[in-house]
Amino acid sequence: MRSRPKTMALRQKKSWTRSPMKELREHTYFVDRELGSRFPALLRSAGLKVERLDDDFPPSTPDESAKVFLHWLRRIDRVATSEPKAFIAKVRKDGVHMWCRHADWLKAI
Repeated sequence: MRSRPKTMALRQKKSWTRSPMKELREHTYFVDRELGSRFPALLRSAGLKVERLDDDFPPSTPDESAKVFLHWLRRIDRVATSEPKAFIAKVRKDGVHMWCRHADWLKAI
């Protein structure tokens, strides 16, 4: 019977502390006024380019996000019910668009 070697190379684990900015392309992130000013400030301090709705439009400008969400609520419910695990979807004026399913996320990590 063969014995295993006493020394085994340790596998290097993936670092979960690496900077998320390292692999990102430059985008401008638009945030609604409901997020306040602290959230966008934190993103900016991390090096992201952030535009607040209030940076470009007066406070009296209506935010259409809630109207769009409510318009597509039945579709959102169908998507949420049909997906067995976590997912991320975008809700836009033209519909509900799947962005990342749980299985796709697992393949990427």
